[in-house]
Amino acid sequence: MKVLIVGAGIAGLMTAYCLKQAGHDVTIIEKSPSLRTDGYVIDFFGSGYDAFEKMGLLEELDKIQIPIKTMRYENLDGKLRFTLDYNLMRKRLKNRLHSVLRSDLEKLLFEKIKNNVPIYFNCTVNAVIQTIDKVHVTLSDDKQESFDLLVGADGVHSGIRNMVFAQDDTCLEEMGYEVAAFLVKDNPVFCQKETVISINLPNKTIITFPMDKETYAAFFMWKVDTKLKKTDNLNVLLNQIFAGYHERLDSIFTHAIPSSYYHDALLQVKLPTWSQGRIVLVGDSCQAVSLLAGQGASMAVAGAYCLVEALKQYPISSALLNYENRVKPNIDEIQHIAWRMAKWFIPASATGLIIRDTLTRILMTPFIFPLFKNYFVSKSIISPK
Repeated sequence: MKVLIVGAGIAGLMTAYCLKQAGHDVTIIEKSPSLRTDGYVIDFFGSGYDAFEKMGLLEELDKIQIPIKTMRYENLDGKLRFTLDYNLMRKRLKNRLHSVLRSDLEKLLFEKIKNNVPIYFNCTVNAVIQTIDKVHVTLSDDKQESFDLLVGADGVHSGIRNMVFAQDDTCLEEMGYEVAAFLVKDNPVFCQKETVISINLPNKTIITFPMDKETYAAFFMWKVDTKLKKTDNLNVLLNQIFAGYHERLDSIFTHAIPSSYYHDALLQVKLPTWSQGRIVLVGDSCQAVSLLAGQGASMAVAGAYCLVEALKQYPISSALLNYENRVKPNIDEIQHIAWRMAKWFIPASATGLIIRDTLTRILMTPFIFPLFKNYFVSKSIISPK
């Protein structure tokens, strides 16, 4: 089967890897000039972890894991509030949890396919026409080609979704929060070995993840404030929201690596169906759950795996329906989890922070966590190997 994948993010690369393993002829196009390099750390667990295990990728995943032993909650001045044992958190998830840089996960998948799957950067789809047995596309370089299947894996702002399924204003739901992330170098204030540092304020949070002795990844999340001056400059925006609280925070911005900048609103995609004829969506283009759910990359991997497994067993129309029926109910559940996590992750008041911190410590105890696990983590849609 000849397949075109639009998008070289995690969903697109995983789909390509699984399809190639199954013997299909695969091509990827990507609108960006290269793979992403942003400083965005994710926790990788659940369904995606199980899919990696099925595909024999856990050894490679181990190699890119960020070593973390402690999560340290601090005040603005660095005074310790409390700590959590990160290894204990892993133990609660049966040690099936890895913290990785999102761009490293993309590189891992890219390395698995780069020699046998052509990838064309700076390329998009300008037009799509379907017939009974083919999908005919016109690319941005005016080249015309035909495929047996078109996979839209081009993210939350998907061009394929807008072209074939629904416009953004009818399927994107704003959660009222924004996020930013980037790498920071030569700023020892937050470079603590194997330690994640979390600083929380009402409606705002800052988290740093250690990368090496000189570099860490900084993550910011905040509730949208309509009173702020609108700007497309991330430095200006972050200074409006976070600067002036304490010199420790200000030092993050002065040592940021601009090439690693990532910024977006927290969005969820709500679609009644994920496929039309021989066109199917995968990853954030159809199943964006938002960072608050903590399972976006994992579900992108799992969705890609489930799509290809279905294609192995059924004709295209039945396979696409099987894939959606298997994955979509889980995505609906995770999207609900995200809304619950919003109030938990970013309390609106100082009192809310105190309550959240107290409950966090209680929930990590061995007898309590199993009772509330499903409140925060969805069940895997893939049976462990």
